[in-house]
Amino acid sequence: IAQGIRAEAIAAKLNESLRQQFHLTGLPAVADAIGVQAAGLGKASKELSTALDGFSHPRHGAVPLLKGAISSMKTDLGNAADHIRAQMNGLGKELWRSVAVLVAGGVGIGFLLGILYYRWISSPVEPASAAPQVQSAPATPPLKPPGVKPRQHSVPRTQTP
Repeated sequence: IAQGIRAEAIAAKLNESLRQQFHLTGLPAVADAIGVQAAGLGKASKELSTALDGFSHPRHGAVPLLKGAISSMKTDLGNAADHIRAQMNGLGKELWRSVAVLVAGGVGIGFLLGILYYRWISSPVEPASAAPQVQSAPATPPLKPPGVKPRQHSVPRTQTP
């Protein structure tokens, strides 16, 4: 029986059967697809590594560039703030100068109006002597039309108790 059973032939048949069953399951195609995806992922990771190396470079990377840009912006803002402060100080001085001129002008105009008012009040009143003297005619009683009686004024009498 041992000579009738050839282990090598049985092993070969089992191996061929397993290989056929393995191909029927589709696992070799999945393994090939996974291999392609792994190769693409490896390429993408190399590209990402290259990009990150450039991004994290101590001299030319993003962090030093951002630090430089922020420093420049801070300097520009400081210069602008100093310029605005200088302008505001100048405007404040101009404001006080303008207020002083307006107050001085108001005092001067008030003083002049006070002088004019004093002269007007203290000037003597001159009689109207330039008007010609007209003599008045003797007063004549007004003419009354005939038949009109003169009106008599009646004074109310008070009764004494």
